[in-house]
Amino acid sequence: MRFRYTRHAVQRMAERGLGVEKVEDIIQSGTIIARYEDDRPFPSCLILGFDAGKPWHIVYSAEGSGPDAVVHVVTVYQPDPLEWNYTFTERKART
Repeated sequence: MRFRYTRHAVQRMAERGLGVEKVEDIIQSGTIIARYEDDRPFPSCLILGFDAGKPWHIVYSAEGSGPDAVVHVVTVYQPDPLEWNYTFTERKART
């Protein structure tokens, strides 16, 4: 599996102090909480993972599968507890 990062993802990672190794670990060990099958050029997904007890959301798309897959990291952010449920797996209803 190879990883590629958008300029946006690299900027967000730098702003938030999350390195490449941690991002790749979260992608490989995290939980997919949403799939966006209609995204182009490749379907993408939102994954939840933790680093040092902090929740992280990562949006990425995969080109291919298995060991030859290329994972395109789109963005990285910490979910806002005011917008997400306590497990950070579902957005709260807007009122």
